[in-house]
Amino acid sequence: MSRTVVACVVTALVVGVTGAGAASLITSSKIKDGTIRGRDIHKATISLNRLSSGAQAAIRNGGKTGARGAIHEPVTQL
Repeated sequence: MSRTVVACVVTALVVGVTGAGAASLITSSKIKDGTIRGRDIHKATISLNRLSSGAQAAIRNGGKTGARGAIHEPVTQL
């Protein structure tokens, strides 16, 4: 094998192991309340069963229907 291939494989292993190690070092018990915000949570990382029953109900029921917007006539001539 060439040195470049070996270097790439070693780099990939180091990056993978480091990321896995960091993920296991940071747990929910080490995060202070109020420090994680909505923008910090990526899509599909929290499942519905991890939320409180009130939050689940709010998601299922949705919000109130808003006021109807203006009705616009289609443009027939320019």
